[in-house]
Amino acid sequence: MINPKSAAVKVSSIAIACLMSVTVACKPQPDATPVEATDPSEELFLAGADDRSTWSAWEIEDDSVMGGVSRGRFEVNESGNAVFSGRVSLENDGGFSSIQSYFEPIVITGYKFAEILLKGDGKQYQFRVETDRTEKHSYIHNFATSGDWETIIVPLTSMKPRFRGEDLDLPDYPAKRLGHVRFMISNGKAEEFRLEVARVVLRKISSE
Repeated sequence: MINPKSAAVKVSSIAIACLMSVTVACKPQPDATPVEATDPSEELFLAGADDRSTWSAWEIEDDSVMGGVSRGRFEVNESGNAVFSGRVSLENDGGFSSIQSYFEPIVITGYKFAEILLKGDGKQYQFRVETDRTEKHSYIHNFATSGDWETIIVPLTSMKPRFRGEDLDLPDYPAKRLGHVRFMISNGKAEEFRLEVARVVLRKISSE
């Protein structure tokens, strides 16, 4: 004779077991190849097509400040990229053209690299930074361009101090504060040039 209480307990146990089985089967399983999320703090956006308003503070500075006659042009194209173009002249002891942006100094401690997405014309350019407006010298990184889109990676603490074309006997860039960014062409010869910049960021870890 079947004990009703025992039967009820047995049925209840079976139901619980089934429910547990269903729960385990439906539980999301970990991805075999998880993708690491990007920490926004690892990248500091300075300027670029992602927010074309960031180009509004940029301006031309040519050798005309020293009596030269080089002429640079700056515009933001339909893609939101900055286009720096023109002609460098050696007349009147000139020889450079640049685009630059001054801003309230920001703390960049922990950021190791500048990464610049750009398309050049096969010529050499300079990426220059200063800590603030009061600093007389710049820290410089020279880079060549291939004529194709490429990412230029600049190790910040390897940037060299220079003033009016002369290397200085000072420490390299400490990469603690930033208040000025500039792109310059100054290759010691008269030449046409064109540099298109899509993005300028600082990163704690290089993307390459």
